[in-house]
Amino acid sequence: MDNREAGEYDPNINNHPPTCTCAECTNRRLGKKKQAIWSNLRNYLPFKKLEPEKPSLPPAGPITRTTKAQKQALRWLLPAVLIFSCALIGFGISLFIGTAIPLWLLLGFSLIISIEKWFHYTTRKYKYIGKLYRLFLNLSMLCLLGLTIWSGIKLFSQLYFSSPLTGSLVFLAELAFFIWMWRTVSKNSWRWPSMKLTVFLLVCMAVVFTFAGVPPLSTYKDTLIIKWEDYQTEQAAQQAELEAKEAADHQRREAEQKAQEAARIEEERIAQEQAEQARKEAEAEVARIASLRNPSWSQLKSFLLKDDTDEMEYIYPVVVCADFADKLKRNAEEAGWRCAFVSVKLEGYPDWYDYGIPSNTEHACNAFETIDRGLIYIDCTRPALSGFSGNADKSVNVEIGKEYITTSIFPMAGWSSVWPSMGVVTEIVSIKW
Repeated sequence: MDNREAGEYDPNINNHPPTCTCAECTNRRLGKKKQAIWSNLRNYLPFKKLEPEKPSLPPAGPITRTTKAQKQALRWLLPAVLIFSCALIGFGISLFIGTAIPLWLLLGFSLIISIEKWFHYTTRKYKYIGKLYRLFLNLSMLCLLGLTIWSGIKLFSQLYFSSPLTGSLVFLAELAFFIWMWRTVSKNSWRWPSMKLTVFLLVCMAVVFTFAGVPPLSTYKDTLIIKWEDYQTEQAAQQAELEAKEAADHQRREAEQKAQEAARIEEERIAQEQAEQARKEAEAEVARIASLRNPSWSQLKSFLLKDDTDEMEYIYPVVVCADFADKLKRNAEEAGWRCAFVSVKLEGYPDWYDYGIPSNTEHACNAFETIDRGLIYIDCTRPALSGFSGNADKSVNVEIGKEYITTSIFPMAGWSSVWPSMGVVTEIVSIKW
């Protein structure tokens, strides 16, 4: 039985525990059992020629001690070289890109892989060291998760590095390291404490330290409370402003509705007043018209002789035949005589003065219903003659299909009483009394 089976196992010389089931230890134990079986066969089978036993070599004390020391030194030298190399490479990359993230990534990678490769048995043998190692893995995993999220946000907002390529490479390195860390934590999931317990303890510690006044957590808490109070104040101010705006809008709408209602009432009042005024005017007009009388021919001539409508100057297109007819109607009604405004259509108008009046045009005159001669048409339009200074009141026989020829009521010496034809009457458009 060797030293391991006797319980004299030295972990500094060999990394395998006595109960190890690896291939090396199993083969070694099988070899020892075979050797013991062959020794028993030599005792019970003396007739069989057995191979002579090989002389045992003398124990090499100093040589064994030298080999163990070398293994022990190599066991510490390789992780130290790996950690130093990764730290040196990370330091160079950090100086080149201007951030310490690559240094911490490579340093953490070298530490964890060194523990997994060369000191894994130590973390298994000593439970407290294993718990500390699992706690270190959990904290590293959480820190790396926060770093990856922060880097992703900075990268997408284009605030990570001045060069997008450098930022993308660093982010990919963080993501790869996070995936590798995930696998490492999964391999050590049997260890205590678990990730859930670690997160819960961290949250509890953060809450206790925050309300115990331990900086910087208490400072963060105070800042967060101040921001929350400012946010609440801002929200209250915005709500008050919104309510004030809504109240102002409501008052404005009410004022507009009141103004519209007042305007509607005023319009209705004005409309009623206008309707009442129109009714009164209509009644007055009816009464006035009812008070008008039809003149006799002698009374009509006396009125026309005193009337000055024919003395107006004909100025085309400012003062035309319609103005003469309208003025004569008003003057006649003021005098108490019933008079009509007549509009006729003429065909073949001569346009003596080249005003641009078309041959088919309308002409205005007046009509009186005399008590002794019946309906008489009067045309008092003054001709645009430079030498004409007499009375321009004329009578005309208006019949459809006949010439529109006027005759002076008050002839002048040297002037013909019959005026030239103004065309053929094609239609009597209207007679407005």
